[in-house]
Amino acid sequence: MFNTIRLSHLLLGSAASLACVATPAAAQSAQSAPRQFTFDVPAQGLGDALLAFSRRTGLQLASSPALLKGARSQRLRGRMTAEQALARLTAGSDLDGRIVGGTVTVVRRMSYATAGANIPAVALGGAEAQIATAPVSLADQSADGSTDIVVTGYRESVAKAQQLKKAATGSQDVILAQDIAAFPDQNLAEALQRIPGVAITRDSGEGRQISLRGLGADFTRTQLNGMEVLTNTSSGLDSRSSVSRSRSFDYSIFASELFNKVVVEKSYAAEQDEGGIGGTVGLHTAKPFDFKGLTVVASAKGQSNQYTKTVTPRLVGLISDRWGDFGFLASVAYSTADTVEFGYRNWNWSQLNFGAANVGPSVSAADRAVLVGATGANRAWNSRAQTYATFFNKRERLGLTTALQYHPDDRTDLTLDVLYGKLTNDRRSGVIGAAGTNGVAANNVTGTQVLTGVTFDEYNDIVGASFDHVDMRTESKVTQDQTTF
Repeated sequence: MFNTIRLSHLLLGSAASLACVATPAAAQSAQSAPRQFTFDVPAQGLGDALLAFSRRTGLQLASSPALLKGARSQRLRGRMTAEQALARLTAGSDLDGRIVGGTVTVVRRMSYATAGANIPAVALGGAEAQIATAPVSLADQSADGSTDIVVTGYRESVAKAQQLKKAATGSQDVILAQDIAAFPDQNLAEALQRIPGVAITRDSGEGRQISLRGLGADFTRTQLNGMEVLTNTSSGLDSRSSVSRSRSFDYSIFASELFNKVVVEKSYAAEQDEGGIGGTVGLHTAKPFDFKGLTVVASAKGQSNQYTKTVTPRLVGLISDRWGDFGFLASVAYSTADTVEFGYRNWNWSQLNFGAANVGPSVSAADRAVLVGATGANRAWNSRAQTYATFFNKRERLGLTTALQYHPDDRTDLTLDVLYGKLTNDRRSGVIGAAGTNGVAANNVTGTQVLTGVTFDEYNDIVGASFDHVDMRTESKVTQDQTTF
C-alpha cells in the first residue's frame, strides 16, 4: 500500500505561506477497506468505457486519445473497487491502467525487449550483450514496496475541474481545491472570479458579490451543500445600507479555505425546482470521504504593508479521519486584514452663477462672462463640495465547519454538516471637503471666496479651478458591524 504525501502550494511575495497535508503510514495501515462501486458498462471502445468509469468513480482520466483509438473494453458489471474495475476494462489489450492519487493514467504495456528494440547491441568480449525479454508491466514497477511521493498543486485541481465540466449534462463551471487552503483567495467571491462569465464587486479591496453572465447579483441563486441560503453584510460605502437589504448573496463572510468545490450552473437542470435567471452557484464544504484516511492540515500566512502597523495573520487547520463507513471532519479558518483606502467624491454637479466680487482679476474676460451674470443653459457646470476621504478598515473573519458522514457505498451518503461564519468590520473614516458658508456647493457663489483660476472643457464644464478664502468642512465617522451566519 502506498504512502502518499501531498504538498499544497507555496506562495511567495508580501505574504508567505506553507501548507502541508500528510497521511501518516500508521493511519494508512488502519485505513478502512477500499471503497466499492457498482458498475454496468457494456463492451465498447476503451475511451468511452474509461469515460463512464471516470464519471462513476470521480477519478480524473489522463490519457492520449490516440493511444486509446481502436482499443476495446470488455463488459464491466458488478460491485468492485476502482482498481479491480480498471484492471478488467484494460484486460485483453496492450494497455495498462494505474490509479495514482485521484488520477487514472493509461499507458501502453512495455517489456524490456520492446524498450531495447532500438538500442544497438554492445560487444562484450566478442559476444553480443543480450537484452532480457521477460515482460514487465508498468503497473508492476512499484510492486517492490517502494513509496510514491505525489506533489499536487492548483494545476491538478484545474485539470480535475475540466473533467467534471466535461462530464456535466448542462452548462456548468467547476473550481476545485484538492486540499483545504488550496484556494489562493481571500474569500469565495475572489475564488469565483476565475470562472468565465463571473464578475465581482469589491469593498475595501475584497470581493463581495458576483455578477453572472452580465446580470446583477439579485439574479443569481446560491446553494450551500444543496440547501438554499442567503446572507448579507453591511457596507461602509453605502450610507443607506441598501446593499444588505437585497437578495444578493454576500460571499465575503466565508473564507475560501472552508470549501473544496464550487459549481456554477449556467443552465437549468431537472433536479432544480427553480433557478436564478443568471444561474445557480453551488458551494460545497469538505467531507471526510474526500480524503483517504487520517488527514491533518495546517496553514499559516502573514501579510504586512506600509500602511499597517502589525502583521495580519491568516490561519487554517483541518483534521479528518474515517472508521469503516463513518467519517468525521472539522476545519477552522481565521484571518484579519488591515486596509487603507483613499478616495475623492463630490455631492453632485450643479450650474453655478458667481457674483462679480467672487471672480478674481486673474481670470480672463471671456471666462468671467461665462461665470458672472450667465442665465439658463449658459451657466457653467461645477462639481459641488469636492471631498477627499481616507477609510481605515480592520476586518476579522472566523469560519468553522464540521461534517459527520456515513458513506457505506456509492449509492448511500448521509451527512450532517455544521457551518459557522462570523465577519467583523471596524471602519474609521476621515473626510475634508470644500463646503460651508463660503464653500462651493450652492447654486450661487456670493460669499468671500474668490476664484483665482479656471479651466473649462468644450461644454463649459469647470474641470479645474483654484480658490481663495473657501471654507473647509471636516467629518469623521466610526462604523462597527458584525455579521454571523
